[in-house]
Amino acid sequence: MNKSVCVIFLLLCSQLVVIAPVQAQTPTAAVSLTCNPSIEADMFLHNVTQTANITCVVGNPTAYIEKISMTVTSSGIATYGYPGSFEVGANQEITIGVKANITLPSEHTITISVTVQEMNGVPPFNQANSTNTIDTNLISQFGDGCATYGNPTFGNEDMLMNVSWIDDDGEPRNENITLQLDYLAAPIHSNNFRILSALGCYDNVSFHRVINNFMIQGGDFTNGDGTGGHAGAWYGYCNGVHQGNATECSINSWTIPDEASNGLLHTAGALSMAKTSAAHTGGSQFFIVPSDSNPSHLDGVHTVFGYVTEGLEYIDSISDVPTEAGDKPIHNVTIEYIIPIVIVD
Repeated sequence: MNKSVCVIFLLLCSQLVVIAPVQAQTPTAAVSLTCNPSIEADMFLHNVTQTANITCVVGNPTAYIEKISMTVTSSGIATYGYPGSFEVGANQEITIGVKANITLPSEHTITISVTVQEMNGVPPFNQANSTNTIDTNLISQFGDGCATYGNPTFGNEDMLMNVSWIDDDGEPRNENITLQLDYLAAPIHSNNFRILSALGCYDNVSFHRVINNFMIQGGDFTNGDGTGGHAGAWYGYCNGVHQGNATECSINSWTIPDEASNGLLHTAGALSMAKTSAAHTGGSQFFIVPSDSNPSHLDGVHTVFGYVTEGLEYIDSISDVPTEAGDKPIHNVTIEYIIPIVIVD
């Protein structure tokens, strides 16, 4: 009687040893994902949508072949060109490409996730996934070598403008002029000027229109004659008309909203935005008032966004140069560059 009980007990014990939990028999899934943390998309002239390539490395640190699925979501931009699922060998890595149609004007984020679906053809008992978030940096690159950002923000730097000209005595001149931008009174105009300056749009651009005892005008970096130029970023206006996005507006038509009612006046040394007679049509062209001028009729019409703080005498000298038809200087008056002034304590 006791021997029978013992035999039955041993059989039960052996069964308990053989029947182990399912999880103990199934390998643990794991996956890694590494994508480039940010992408820059060149936005070329007349093209406000650009394809950007994202490179991701998917790793399988296990000793089993893993079937992995990939999902990509974004903040309103198209993503494509990636496999929905793929296999990664044991202890292997593969590179996966994702394409994104980056659009102006705003910055975007793209979220990429991978999840293990099977290991050696069997669903894993544990959930294994990895996620990366990618930020996009939008750059607009124009054919003339001027680069501008789609959604930039800068601080309150003063600007150093270097100008070359031949004065009314026939002497060649090259001088520095300091411009103080007023971000408080005219934040959009100041930011726009800072963008265009710092990224080279004004380099080697002329003051194409000079009227003695009135103003000197320049900043047409596309045509050089007062018929061109545009804003350095998308500020919601297409040739003066408010528009929700930049996709239907040629870059050449980007303009900025007026800030003319900011209390700044067209006194000596005023830095002001040139535009057409229509509202919100300023882009890149600007003018500076010499010391012997007081064009008060422009107050509240054109936006003053800064003043000359050093070198006003050079503005006076430029305003005295001889001109020809269309108030064009006989000898070129050239902006060599405009750069931010970095103050070192």
